[in-house]
Amino acid sequence: MPIYKERQCKAMPECSRESHLPLREHDDLSHQPAPGDATAGICEDDVRAIVHDFYDLARRDAQLGPVFERNVADWPAHLAKMHDFWSSAVLRSGRYSGRPIEAHRRVPEIEAAHFGRWMELFDKTVRAHCNDHDAMLFVRMAGRMKQSMMLCLKLDDDRAKAH
Repeated sequence: MPIYKERQCKAMPECSRESHLPLREHDDLSHQPAPGDATAGICEDDVRAIVHDFYDLARRDAQLGPVFERNVADWPAHLAKMHDFWSSAVLRSGRYSGRPIEAHRRVPEIEAAHFGRWMELFDKTVRAHCNDHDAMLFVRMAGRMKQSMMLCLKLDDDRAKAH
């Protein structure tokens, strides 16, 4: 059973997981809540859990783990920054003030395939924590970020799809 069915957000008690049903085939995603919309059912505890679980998974991944281990010296600080990033992106908390493109430019071994794998693991993590509707909010946002990063870093998306 997915995690979202078993718990309730402590930061926003009104966002009970049971109140958010999975998408049905006929649901229209064009009218989905905007990120940060209280009806989206995503709260700070969700963001924190997703960030921590994603990085636990990524650090153990054969493709991403070595890249993270070579480039992240302070994991508690990194996790806090990523929590702020995703809180700002999804909940519009405004807590993040970094420069993600520049941070990724400093990683010499970064390739398009890393972003493809990142998306796979992120999707898996988000779907373990959220109902389909809320997961789609995260995944769509992550996809846009991936595309922007790859464009700015001049990485070829066709190589990412091949892996």
